[in-house]
Amino acid sequence: MVFDPRKAMFMADTFAASSVNDADNGGRFAMVAERADKDFYKAFHNKKQIALYTLRPARQGDTDVFMAYWCPYTNQQTRYTTLTGNADFMFTATMDGCSFGIGSRTPDGTCLVSHSNQNQFETKDSKAEMISKQKGALRGLLGAKAKLFQPKDYRSIGTFKKTHGVSAATFGVCDNRKWKFYSHRFMKKYNGVVVEYDLYDTVAL
Repeated sequence: MVFDPRKAMFMADTFAASSVNDADNGGRFAMVAERADKDFYKAFHNKKQIALYTLRPARQGDTDVFMAYWCPYTNQQTRYTTLTGNADFMFTATMDGCSFGIGSRTPDGTCLVSHSNQNQFETKDSKAEMISKQKGALRGLLGAKAKLFQPKDYRSIGTFKKTHGVSAATFGVCDNRKWKFYSHRFMKKYNGVVVEYDLYDTVAL
């Protein structure tokens, strides 16, 4: 089965912690999506269990290898990477208060994307300054017309409005050198030693 992140829940943070990406540098990597260990990880959508994949660097002998860009994340910083049409996907670390920005896209597939975390400006009473700083950093890097995906776009939605516990798995798909971006909005919880992902929906950015 060919992996399509639009149709499957995945864990990108496993790639963020991998040795090939230990400096959290952006770039283009050969990756593999493999089924997560069912004894420790589960995913659900509309109360039905669904497939859950984990991303890792490709190794010699792997099949179903694909090329993907990694947009890096660093606490209290704004990081970015430049996409070209020479990849299948783009991934970034899980967003649970961060903001993501998409710059202008050119016909040859070039696009600048950025992941901003400014939680040094968060207080116990308000996240407003943090979100404002993230917005300013992304606008400064990507331009005034950049598309932004901010906490208000994923933290409080539908039945999750009271919990504010929604996270986002944001990714890009390149088709015929044209990038389109999406995000899985989900909640993560622990059931004993099992990590459970409750997928709310998938939105186009």
